[in-house]
Amino acid sequence: MICAECRRPMDDREYGALYEFTGWAEQRRSGGGLHHFRFKRTTGRAMCADCARKKAATGSAQQGSLW
Repeated sequence: MICAECRRPMDDREYGALYEFTGWAEQRRSGGGLHHFRFKRTTGRAMCADCARKKAATGSAQQGSLW
């Protein structure tokens, strides 16, 4: 499998890897998140754990670190 962000090969069983899905949300919770995610389908795209960490920290998987 290829990472959708960095385009490098990745192990799809790697801890922290993310997978893209589409579907329908029934209702939002008052505390955030969803009650139900129905008719879920995978898009076949995935993000490696390294890109997921970068995106969570900086907002972009392509942005480098300043330290």
